[in-house]
Amino acid sequence: MAKIYEKLQNSLISYEDWPKAMVTEQTFSKAAHIIRGQDRGRAVWYYILVPVNNIVDLKAKLINTTIHVTDFGLVIKYLNNRDEIKQMSGTGTDPPVIIQRWVAKHYSSPAAADENTNLKYIKDDIRLCTIQRAIPQQLIGVHFHYFAPQRFHYMKLIDDLPSSLAHRAGLKSYDRIIFFNDKNIENETDEQFRHRFNTERHLPVQMLVCSPATYAHYKANKKIFHCNLRTIRYLKPVYATSTSDSYADTPAIYVDKESFCAVQWENSNIVSTVSQSAIFKSPEFTNFPSLRHVNLCRIDESDCHPWTMSPSLQFVSVLSCKPATIPIILASCPNLYHLQVHLSRTNNNNATLYIPLNHPLRRLTLWSDYTELTFNIIDNIVTYTPNIEYLYLQTIYRMSFVDLARNLFNRLHRLSQFGCYIQEMLTENDRTTDLTTLHQVHSCFERIQCIEENDEFRIFATK
Repeated sequence: MAKIYEKLQNSLISYEDWPKAMVTEQTFSKAAHIIRGQDRGRAVWYYILVPVNNIVDLKAKLINTTIHVTDFGLVIKYLNNRDEIKQMSGTGTDPPVIIQRWVAKHYSSPAAADENTNLKYIKDDIRLCTIQRAIPQQLIGVHFHYFAPQRFHYMKLIDDLPSSLAHRAGLKSYDRIIFFNDKNIENETDEQFRHRFNTERHLPVQMLVCSPATYAHYKANKKIFHCNLRTIRYLKPVYATSTSDSYADTPAIYVDKESFCAVQWENSNIVSTVSQSAIFKSPEFTNFPSLRHVNLCRIDESDCHPWTMSPSLQFVSVLSCKPATIPIILASCPNLYHLQVHLSRTNNNNATLYIPLNHPLRRLTLWSDYTELTFNIIDNIVTYTPNIEYLYLQTIYRMSFVDLARNLFNRLHRLSQFGCYIQEMLTENDRTTDLTTLHQVHSCFERIQCIEENDEFRIFATK
């Protein structure tokens, strides 16, 4: 009975001793922990802020070990209703409920770093990372977090696998997120940022991030992050090589040499596995007028044949095909709005299909990591698609990129957004233009920077 009474007394606290204001503030490298133990035969508890590099040692010494609490962290202090500064400590097994609720409200954020995080600033570590998803629902391999005490967004990688989209793009656990798709999100709440991420699935994921040490250095010195910082590293964009909604790439599925793809029906969450030949070649396919989006794995044909007309399709994504496949898709999809293609091989075949010279396509993504897209290939595509408003181009290019930009501007009069990662394979002696000339072509090219330059090539990328 006496023990029950003592426990009840310890769970109560007078109004004058209630916490009113914080004295000890939590920083990103510390986490709140409660320590329970014995002091001179009495049960006691302490709330302390433990640096991330002490957490492992603390947990190892909590069992049957005599410790000095302040060796592992700082005892949390608060201001009570008497305007007295008090420590978050007391007798008994558990703190009073009002104390527990106070700590849960003001110190609930986990540390935004771990024991492996380098917190010593040496130089800027700021990266622009870009991921092109194969399908809008595709995960990128991170969990987003918000550190409320200091109001910043950060991420943790789900699994740091080499095949992870996040890993390939150059993202790291505990990176601070500064910009998302050209928008500074530092002042957005956790809910606002998550809403932005979930509603911009049709766009590539482009994030300007920095290391914890860089972020702390900028804030301590009142320096401002912006997209024109000279220390930004523009990492090569990565392209998902699987239509799976997983964050790790897996090979395309083949059954009896037939490529299959996943299709999702409009107004339904049902996803079907359909052979690619059924998408465009089967007459029965036109019996599905509600299909709007198709994600294809690989189109690998020795020659080109007409495909069944599919006027309902608005979005087509192809993970691997030849340039000659593009006019076939355009011819069979007269109402296509967005075409996203990863070109893995080139060929000399020219499609002989009739394609309207005024195709309504508005968004085009052409992605080629190692296959060169020549001027003729690009020009043939944009000749049939003069209504493009958004164009993303990634390739190796052996001619003047400025000349290509001029041609795109002359072909695409509605072009308002242009993104790229172009490796221009011209030696220094063969270059006749500079970045200023490129920016003068049109305002949509003003965001392009030369991120790497040597005697053999230049790399142009959208900032």
